[in-house]
Amino acid sequence: MTISSTRAPGVLHLPTTNRLMSRLAERFQQFHLDAGTRGSDAPLGRILLFCGPGCSTALVADHLGAALASGNSVVVGFVEEPSSSLSFFLEALAQALPTKTFECLTTTAGPWNLLLPDIYVVAVLTALHIVVADDSYRHGATSPGQGSTADLLSLYTTTRILTKEATS
Repeated sequence: MTISSTRAPGVLHLPTTNRLMSRLAERFQQFHLDAGTRGSDAPLGRILLFCGPGCSTALVADHLGAALASGNSVVVGFVEEPSSSLSFFLEALAQALPTKTFECLTTTAGPWNLLLPDIYVVAVLTALHIVVADDSYRHGATSPGQGSTADLLSLYTTTRILTKEATS
């Protein structure tokens, strides 16, 4: 998948109306480029990404970029109203991607009260930590938009182990 601010068939179009959106689109593109070089990893599948209070636009965009670039489908929900820049970014993603690939929850009950099938891998993102399934990681050491794309991509993939029967 290619990300661009110009219109072309087969390209994910993210608006680059301001500097922040341009940086987010560039970072998103980097995740997709880096994911293409990770041949032995498989996506986790369907990810439900809950974002807690204090998650910046760049932090959420980084995790969405890594999860989507890894080949997962992502449903994202927020415990508090996203900022206007994050809302704009999420709306652009929702318009650019099919609903089966990306969806943003809007519920008056709040995302923490949802009953979902067991097919989802739950990820909880806070300003300092990410918990994917049962594994917790501290991500506050690097600034969003500056950290290793490989490290973030590895959070949303599983190592594919290929076995071959021994022949005599």
